[in-house]
Amino acid sequence: MTALNAEISPNSIILSMDTLASRKNNNGKTIPSYFTQKFEYYPFTQSILCGTGDFSIIRLAFDRSRSILSKEVKTFSLIIRDVLKNNIEKVNTDTTIYIFGFDEDMNTHAYALRSTNKFDIQEIASYSNPNWILKPQCEEAIDYLLNCDSNNKIHIFKELMKIEKNIDDKKTKERVGIGGQNILINLVAKDGEILSSINIIDEFEDYDKQYKFCLENL
Repeated sequence: MTALNAEISPNSIILSMDTLASRKNNNGKTIPSYFTQKFEYYPFTQSILCGTGDFSIIRLAFDRSRSILSKEVKTFSLIIRDVLKNNIEKVNTDTTIYIFGFDEDMNTHAYALRSTNKFDIQEIASYSNPNWILKPQCEEAIDYLLNCDSNNKIHIFKELMKIEKNIDDKKTKERVGIGGQNILINLVAKDGEILSSINIIDEFEDYDKQYKFCLENL
C-alpha cells in the first residue's frame, strides 16, 4: 500500500507519495520490502499515473502507459480504463488507479479507476471542482488541512504524510506501511505550457532502519 496526497487546483497539480513498498510475512504482518518511486509522469500526454492496492495491476498500467497514442488526460484515461478492463480478470486486493493531468485547454482533471467499480472512470476533482485527495484518509490529516495557516505547500505535504505515518505506525492490523522518503511532483500550467518539478521533500526517521531490514531480508 502507500501514502498518496494530492491537491488539484484550476491550473496546477501537486502529488506526493512515500517510497516504501511493503509485503506480508508468513504471519501476515506488514514488513518493509524495497523502495521505489510510486508514480510516473508522462509529459507527452500531460498526465501522472499512480495507484494504491495490488502493485501488479499498477505495474501493468505503468507499462502500457509508455506506448500509447494520446496527448491529453481524457484520452489517456480512456485507454488505461480499457487496458484494465481487458486484462484484469481477478483482483485479490482492492486497487485504485489514479490519473491526474491536463486536457487540451490546460484544465486540470483527476480520475479514479477502482477495481470495486470495474475500473470505470470517476472524476474526483478538476479545474471546476478543486479538491484534495488524501490516502490513507484520517481525521487528523483533514483537521490539519482545515486549520493550517501556512502557504508553504512543501511544508503542508510534509506534515500531512508525517501525520499519516504516525497513525499508521501505531496500528497492529491493516497497516499501510508508510516509509522511506516523501517524493513530490508539481505540475503548473502557464502560458500554454506545463512546468514540472520533482523533488524529495522529506526523509523519515526510520528510513535507515527500514533500509537495513530490507537488505537483510532480500
